[in-house]
Amino acid sequence: LKSVCSKGPPMISMEVANGSPNGSPRSALMGRTQPRTAYSVDLSVPWEQSDEIIEEFEFDLELAAHFFTHREACGRAMHPATLITLPCFYHCIQANNVDYVYSTWVAVSRENIYIIRKRRKTGLRCYCCDQGEVQKVIPIANVQDVMVTGPAGTAVCCFVPNVLHTVEVQTAAAGGQTGGDANGRKKKNQGAIGTVMGLADPKRFRDTVMRLKRELLSGEPAPAATAPQPQVMMQDVTQTQVEMLEVMNRLAAKLAQ
Repeated sequence: LKSVCSKGPPMISMEVANGSPNGSPRSALMGRTQPRTAYSVDLSVPWEQSDEIIEEFEFDLELAAHFFTHREACGRAMHPATLITLPCFYHCIQANNVDYVYSTWVAVSRENIYIIRKRRKTGLRCYCCDQGEVQKVIPIANVQDVMVTGPAGTAVCCFVPNVLHTVEVQTAAAGGQTGGDANGRKKKNQGAIGTVMGLADPKRFRDTVMRLKRELLSGEPAPAATAPQPQVMMQDVTQTQVEMLEVMNRLAAKLAQ
């Protein structure tokens, strides 16, 4: 079972969309570089000028694709019926999860959080299994908290370690907390209006969102902690001049004696 979860048939990048004809990686200015396995998702930047994006947050793409692929493969290997067909469909499982990871984009403007999942292939990767693009815009003013959950434990028994951070954007309208059912058991992501896994720097995302919220509430950009204030500097200069004048007056009085 472990060998089935950790290995798969070699893959050649044949399903290329919007890439160069010779299969070379795309320029970073044009979007994301091509993954080393088959994919079909558009890798170009999804943002429009009207979005007024001030920062985009990168994913640990290869690690996330590897995790989702092995999690699904091991889940199928746990059942005898799907275990038999796993070698035949591993190509689709891997390509689908690569598409899922590379189709997800996260960015912020001064007023909104943007989460986009581009159109991608699922299932057997035929036209009838395509999944349409999903765009989610979350007003930063409505954000109550951004919860970051670190990786721990395993996803499927003891075969696939959890290696990704999970980020949940919680709003007052969504309840602001995870919540639970009638038996007191927690319902995952009930209070989260936006959930993403695999961000390379989830702490920076949280800090940026909360800083932008503070700026919206105060009505002006928050000053940097180390930036000197002109008014304080002028007060210090005036106080220094007064002290110098007092010293000079004392010296003049002594000389006069």
